[in-house]
Amino acid sequence: MTDIPDSNNVYGCVTSLDGLAFVRDAVNKLEEVNEAFISVSGCDGSESLILKSDLIDFESEPLENGQHLLNGAVAGSINEIISFVGKLSHTLSEAGIEHHFEIYNAEELIKEIPGSN
Repeated sequence: MTDIPDSNNVYGCVTSLDGLAFVRDAVNKLEEVNEAFISVSGCDGSESLILKSDLIDFESEPLENGQHLLNGAVAGSINEIISFVGKLSHTLSEAGIEHHFEIYNAEELIKEIPGSN
């Protein structure tokens, strides 16, 4: 099994006017996601979506108007990373969640995966 990289290799943005719980419930259907939960900041009350497993480690950061950065690291080969992000995108699309992801290998953009509702 390949270890999760120390730095992010997937950068994305999701838009959910219905809140992060809606996004969490959608992505929790993916077999690669062992944990999907929302963390609330003790400082300002902002919410972050956390996705974890042996293969992935993602965390969101709130922006404005229901938008959230959703960045993280995926273990595996480039093809395995693209496969996971494709599944993630498909799941978000099925839930009607607007999103966009970019997959990087070091500093090189490998693939963009736009998603729409």
